Amino acid sequence: MDTLNVYGHVEGEVTPEVEVGLQKIPQQITTSFNYFAPVQEGIDYVSPPMIYMPDEFALFISVEHLGRLAREVLIDTLPLKALAWEVHVAQLWIGGQGEVLSKDERGSLKRAMREVWALPVQRKVFVLDDTSLRDLARQLGTRDAIREAGGVVHEQISPACDYYVTDRPEAAELAREQGAKQVIDTLTAAVMLGDRD
Repeated sequence: MDTLNVYGHVEGEVTPEVEVGLQKIPQQITTSFNYFAPVQEGIDYVSPPMIYMPDEFALFISVEHLGRLAREVLIDTLPLKALAWEVHVAQLWIGGQGEVLSKDERGSLKRAMREVWALPVQRKVFVLDDTSLRDLARQLGTRDAIREAGGVVHEQISPACDYYVTDRPEAAELAREQGAKQVIDTLTAAVMLGDRD
C-alpha cells in the first residue's frame, strides 16, 4: 500500500482527553480532504493513531489513489487542518513511505499545484467565510490581497459570486445553494493570490 506517514508531538503529554481527540483525527482528515477532492482521488483509509508516550503520535494515510498533485495538496493542507483539531499539535512531520519529501521535490510539486490552481482573479467576485478565516489580521489581509490582485470582495453570497472561500463543508454546500459559482478552500485562495513564480 502506498502511504503518507504523519508524525506529531502534542503540546504537553498525552492525557486520556488528548487520546480521545487523537482518535478523531483520522475521520477529520478523510472528511475534510475528500469533500473537495475528485471522487477518483479520495483518501480510502487513515489508520488509527499510534501513541508513543509521553507526547508523540503517528498515523498513516493511504494515498494509493492520489496523484502527485493531490498528494502535495494533502501535504500542504494537513498543517492547516491540524489547527482545527481538538488536540493542540506542537510539531507535525509528513513523509511518504517513512521518507520526508526532498526540498526539490516539494518545490517542483508546489509549482505544479500553482499552475493547476492559477484560476483567474481579475474582476472575479470573492465572498469569504469569516469562520474559516478566524484570525482578524488574516481576514483583512485576504481582502486586501484580493483587491490588489484585481478581484472584488462582496459580503453576501449571490449568483454574482465567482468564488466562495471556506474550509467548512456545510458552508460550502450552503454557498452553492445560494448561487456561488465555485467553492474553494483557504489554501487554494492563498495560492491564487500569492506569488506564482
